[in-house]
Amino acid sequence: MPWKASDAKKHTKKADTPKKQKQWADVADSALSRGASEGSAIRQANAVVAKSTTKKKS
Repeated sequence: MPWKASDAKKHTKKADTPKKQKQWADVADSALSRGASEGSAIRQANAVVAKSTTKKKS
């Protein structure tokens, strides 16, 4: 199942911008294409988006 950016909102609150939602869908689709299960693809996409939202300490 190819993921759409709009699917991100159903799986994580951290995908709160269109850019993050597209990133989420791209990561999930990439994981699926490598043979990951849907659950694993969702977890991987959530982790990438969560990591991108954390503030970097100076």
